Amino acid sequence: MRRSGTGVLRLACTPALGLGVMPAALEAFLQQYPDVHINMQTVGSQYLREGLLHGTYDVVITTAELDDANLSLRRLHRSSAVCVMRPDHALAGQESVDIGDLNARRLLVLNADDDVHQQLRGAMRARAVQPQGEIETTYSSTICALAAAGSGVGVVNAYIARVFSGQLAIRPFTPRLPVQVSMAYPGQIAPSDVTEACAHVREARFAALDDESGPDAHAPRPVG
Repeated sequence: MRRSGTGVLRLACTPALGLGVMPAALEAFLQQYPDVHINMQTVGSQYLREGLLHGTYDVVITTAELDDANLSLRRLHRSSAVCVMRPDHALAGQESVDIGDLNARRLLVLNADDDVHQQLRGAMRARAVQPQGEIETTYSSTICALAAAGSGVGVVNAYIARVFSGQLAIRPFTPRLPVQVSMAYPGQIAPSDVTEACAHVREARFAALDDESGPDAHAPRPVG
């Protein structure tokens, strides 16, 4: 694969990135390497590290921390979590949503091991925010679907929120909850030329998201 640009590229990413960023990035990659067979798996962040260490994947893309001495990390992008709700929701009339606005409202949340969820919980404790009730689910895409149906208000990464932009009101959220996108691959194996090319295409796709978003406060930003 290093020499000819053909072969198999095995990659994995979180479901949110699989919906929000990877389709366009992979299409751009295939324009350059049309003969590469791609095996892309969307799995929970807890399985990404195991897949790399066990040789299941060549590279993974994630918003979760994968700090491990046996892995090489490359920071691709950073952004902040955003608040999502139905366009006719009371909070949709605001330019931004503060964590205090979540008090006494039904909240859509991710499972406890999610990075955004942990940051949100810490901020809620600091401000003594008490939601009216909660719906807990595994994927941020489900939170967006529930918010679009009017089931509550959610706080998710901006990448998945963009996928549902036609159904949701998306507002900047304070306090800022950072979201970092990283690429990881086994530390003992140098990435192939094709793997590097795939990384460059992903970086270009993130930059394109910034250009499309313009000055929006909730837009993802490149690492710099």
